[in-house]
Amino acid sequence: MLRDLRLESEQYQAVTPQRELPTAERFEDGCIEVRGKRVVDFSSWDYLGLSRNPRVVRAAQLGLAELGVSAGSSRLFGGSTIFHKRAEGQIAKFLGQQSAISFSSRNQAILSLATSVLSERDALVCDEHTSLPCSDAAYLSNASVHYFRSSDPDTLDVALESCAGKRRRLLVIETLSPSTGAQVGLPEIMAIARRHSAGVILDESFAVGALGARGAGVSEGFQFGEELIGIIVDCCFGLASSGTYVSGSQISTDFLVSRSRTFQSEAAPCPALCAALEVALDACELSIQLRARLLGLASYFSNNLRKTGLNVSDTSSQIVSIAFERRSLARSFCDALFQRGSLCDLLSQPTAFNETCMARFVIRACHSEAQLDATLQSVSDIVQRVAKD
Repeated sequence: MLRDLRLESEQYQAVTPQRELPTAERFEDGCIEVRGKRVVDFSSWDYLGLSRNPRVVRAAQLGLAELGVSAGSSRLFGGSTIFHKRAEGQIAKFLGQQSAISFSSRNQAILSLATSVLSERDALVCDEHTSLPCSDAAYLSNASVHYFRSSDPDTLDVALESCAGKRRRLLVIETLSPSTGAQVGLPEIMAIARRHSAGVILDESFAVGALGARGAGVSEGFQFGEELIGIIVDCCFGLASSGTYVSGSQISTDFLVSRSRTFQSEAAPCPALCAALEVALDACELSIQLRARLLGLASYFSNNLRKTGLNVSDTSSQIVSIAFERRSLARSFCDALFQRGSLCDLLSQPTAFNETCMARFVIRACHSEAQLDATLQSVSDIVQRVAKD
């Protein structure tokens, strides 16, 4: 088998560059040192800089001193600490929900949700460009999977109608696209789900911290009905902590705990990082001016980026992307930009037979206008060079 894997890997690398794990060091001024070069960092999800917030760091240190680096057990046995309980209560309150339960990762959360709620009699419906492993979740639960475009709610209507005979229809949607930075039209989406009696799981992972008056995401203040099954928040992003929380009604979280096939064997998240999350949530709510600065910088950057003539995403969030028709073009752009002092992400759209790629910029509150202007000038130089060639 190893020989087969080596041959397949060589064939793959002939058309696609091998993935690397470069050692990096981040700095508080919005820069990163990677591949031997210090550049402006547009790849970090730490929008508000909470990972270096002194209060957040101190809470983690105190938690480590009290309970060590590991819970050492499943939540159902000896791994459920007071820090887990407090963090779950805090994030439920933050999101306006009754209850919450923690998982080790975002992928684990969606897999647990799907395998708990769905069976071969059910259907899972998701956006065609979702970054969640929805097709894997449907496969593990034997449910059918159906796709729609969140930018076109009519396609959701069609997708839900196509599985009208199913016992349960579960809609999973990211409120903020991690690829384009576009926000979902939540009122219309929820109305369609309600009309089809579909359950809804909202993934607020990329919106929490950056959007909403309190930083609680796109759904902040929204009045949900019984169609909401849960809200997913991966705390590795805007909250600069660890673990993923599913928040919803007490019925939802109790059902998850009792029915999840993986929950009983999964080690609990690090208690110290649960302690840090409590403080991070408070800091997030109070970061009103920082959030306004973040979105102001993102608007400034995207507006000026459009002047270069590139295909820039229509966004009002901290995520700004440029679409390219071919991966080779996107790769060349990202490489050229890195040589000029800026690091952005290269994304492939996860659909079959589609070469479309994106260069993604994640804006942070610690970025300066001078850094953005320097990057914009670099982009302009690259565009002019390509035009001459």
